Amino acid sequence: MIIKIKKMVLWAVISGIAAFFIMSSFFSCDYNHGLHPVPITGIAGTITFRGEWPANTEFVRMVVYRDYPPPSLIAISAIGEPIPLHVKKYDYVLELPSAGTYRWILVAWKAKNALFTDIKTLGTYYETGDSSQPGSVSVVTNRVTRGIDIVADFGVLSPGLETSGPNFGLK
Repeated sequence: MIIKIKKMVLWAVISGIAAFFIMSSFFSCDYNHGLHPVPITGIAGTITFRGEWPANTEFVRMVVYRDYPPPSLIAISAIGEPIPLHVKKYDYVLELPSAGTYRWILVAWKAKNALFTDIKTLGTYYETGDSSQPGSVSVVTNRVTRGIDIVADFGVLSPGLETSGPNFGLK
């Protein structure tokens, strides 16, 4: 009889410990928020393309610099994925490395077999229609700044366009 009571007490203790750990792990989980996308720090907008896509297009991408003019062309803060060829409009969300002010946001074009120094600027983000200099965008941590719309014009791919220096690809 005493052995039976000891077994029952031992079983109750083990069950209580197991229940404690199960309940502790359940209540320690943050289950009130459900499934949400991980917040990113970035920009979003629409790129509108004008003109015909050249047959020799290797890629078109978003490029973001913190400074304008940048200290060098390789001082890139972020570069987007290749934009699908031959689209007329492209909605994008581009993740940036950190919060802060970005002073040159552009759409870059590269021809097949061209050097990376021959990349051209198709379009630049301008604030409220002021095309005298690129618009600045302030980005907050874990937020996407929207409305960063750009017109990318294939008409700028004319001979004599500057292909190096801080104004590369700009008329």
